[in-house]
Amino acid sequence: MTENPDKSAMTEALWRKMLETGEFMREAQQRKILRFLPGNMRCKSCYAPFDGIGSTISWHLYHKRPSNVNPQLCTTCEEFARTYPGGVEIELSLLFADVRGSTTIAEGMSPAEFGKLINRFYKTATDVLADSDAIIDKIIGDQAAGIFVPGFAGPDHAQKAIEAGKKILKLTGHDKKDGPWIPLGVGVHTGTAYVGSLGSTGVTDITVLGDVANTAARLSSSAGIGEIYISEAASQHAGYDGSENLEKRELELKGKKNKIIVNVFANYTDGNPLSAPEVFPINKQIDTIIVGGGQGGLSTSYYLAQKGRDHIIFEQADQAAEVWRNRWDSFTLITPNWMTRLPGAEYNGEAPDNFMPRDEVVSYFEDYIKRFDLPINYGTRVTSIKPIKNGYQVITDTAEFEAVNVVIAAGLHQQPKIPTFSTKLSSKIQQIHTSDYRNPNDLPSGAVLVVGSAQSGCQIAEELYQSGRKVYLSVGNSGRIPHRYRGKDITSWFYEIGFYDKTVDKLPSPKAKFAGSVHGTGKDGGHTINLHQFVNDGVILLGHIQDIDQTQIILAADLQESLEKADQFEVEVVKQIDEYIEKMKLDSPTEILPQLKDGFEVEEILNLDLESVGISSVIWATGYSYNFDFIKIPVFDDDGYPIQNRGVSSFPGLYFIGLPFLHTSQSGLLAGVGADAAHVAEHIISRLVSNS
Repeated sequence: MTENPDKSAMTEALWRKMLETGEFMREAQQRKILRFLPGNMRCKSCYAPFDGIGSTISWHLYHKRPSNVNPQLCTTCEEFARTYPGGVEIELSLLFADVRGSTTIAEGMSPAEFGKLINRFYKTATDVLADSDAIIDKIIGDQAAGIFVPGFAGPDHAQKAIEAGKKILKLTGHDKKDGPWIPLGVGVHTGTAYVGSLGSTGVTDITVLGDVANTAARLSSSAGIGEIYISEAASQHAGYDGSENLEKRELELKGKKNKIIVNVFANYTDGNPLSAPEVFPINKQIDTIIVGGGQGGLSTSYYLAQKGRDHIIFEQADQAAEVWRNRWDSFTLITPNWMTRLPGAEYNGEAPDNFMPRDEVVSYFEDYIKRFDLPINYGTRVTSIKPIKNGYQVITDTAEFEAVNVVIAAGLHQQPKIPTFSTKLSSKIQQIHTSDYRNPNDLPSGAVLVVGSAQSGCQIAEELYQSGRKVYLSVGNSGRIPHRYRGKDITSWFYEIGFYDKTVDKLPSPKAKFAGSVHGTGKDGGHTINLHQFVNDGVILLGHIQDIDQTQIILAADLQESLEKADQFEVEVVKQIDEYIEKMKLDSPTEILPQLKDGFEVEEILNLDLESVGISSVIWATGYSYNFDFIKIPVFDDDGYPIQNRGVSSFPGLYFIGLPFLHTSQSGLLAGVGADAAHVAEHIISRLVSNS
């Protein structure tokens, strides 16, 4: 039977719209959201996670689950590939990462240990490729490959492929003095290839064919450990002009008649990579396992290390400070530098009253781990914790362990929280979570709707309107604080009046510990954020979003109520400070704060058509969700929050750290987590001593 030429043309047009021109906007938005959901196994095309809580969220939002026909694709992507067999020839870039000396490595360890090492490599490569907007083409044997098409990766696909290669080398330790934990060579090539759906009517797959793929694969197998071989075509497409000072090499590749020229990016040391991987044996017994390498986990590790106690940190990310790395470019802490004080590394610089920017926060964590040589194992996700006779069974994605004590330091910011009605938003409108926002230039031209007015929402909204964007802000229930009052930074007053010492039992209700963060910013030295001033500066304030229908937003008539709450919060804060000053007879200058009312003068909008007012982007500043389902122990209240006393649960050897109001209001902050960690570590040590 001859192929219908009309259907063939339609199929090619569909693939071109998706892969080259990027007209499948809804699918592109879904990929941006799905890549942030946790998961070890994913759809190679859209990144839908196939395991854990990420899989549950993916199914709830988009009805995506693993295909029974091709387990590398979700049902949606597999159905599209099967319904529209064929593809399109387009210019694209390819990245191949190849494990060097895999046979030698495998001979030096057990099959289980080698499997763990390779799975860790797969996860690292997959996470980088997903974060770089690539199609995950091959994760097989000792090789990983990504397809960078203009429809997903954008017009700078070659540059994205090169940067992805650099990140893979960095995350596998090729810049470390003692060598990488797995030795890799990387190849990047750009050219025209055929990409689309291939296979029989029974099993289809999305892949790429052509000389571009063959060349990229051979470049990676030719590259030395810690090297990226970048073809001339990829170099030219990325805009390399020779100023990069990269070494040029002339290669003879198998199957190629002519020699080819490559630029060589090298990211390696003189260490011995084959001895670098640290692989823990199955069923290893450990005194204490800490789940999570954030501030709570690191602080607890510090105190245990000071006493020489056997322990290890399991961190599911591939590098330190992953949560902080996902903040936007201009992000700063809202607390001054003097409040940055992990145990043993209290801030002692020359700018105690400044506010630490994102990259300095990341460096602070990296330096902390290195300075105290804390035993953190990256790329290890804990999937189950169960009680056993003498402690706990801890199962990770690659191995099993037994521990006398387990400290849960996973925090509450585990995955982005986005309302389910976001799926009803028109594909014409780009939508992202704050974790995916970087700067105004990354957004399409047009007005922006920011949903949520806690710290992140207010700071991003302010940055957007100051950059010239028209901004609409859906206001939440967060309160406002003045940046300074009566001669001092507000945080200094909070310390003096005992605000940060407020214990959890003093809260009006258990749910109060989940309240949104107050309006504030440390950018440019810090200043007060006032929603009434936003109105004066041209921002359109809105009430809570109740529902969405394509471009129509249905809003609650609660804007004025939310503004009143923000104003009243400030009134109560300054009242406490005034009373403290009077009680302590302090010589502080009097001050009357500005009483702005602009927000009360605007007419409430109950229905907004995004398209008619020129809104092209929605930013969900709706916080993060948490899930402790991997802990198979009845230790949680109705909110899913652990039942404990300053981190110590009623189950011997099970602890929690780094959560808001674990004990006081500063339990989740860089300033206060150390005190709780010291308490938990002391309890662990006393327990180990009594059991010995």
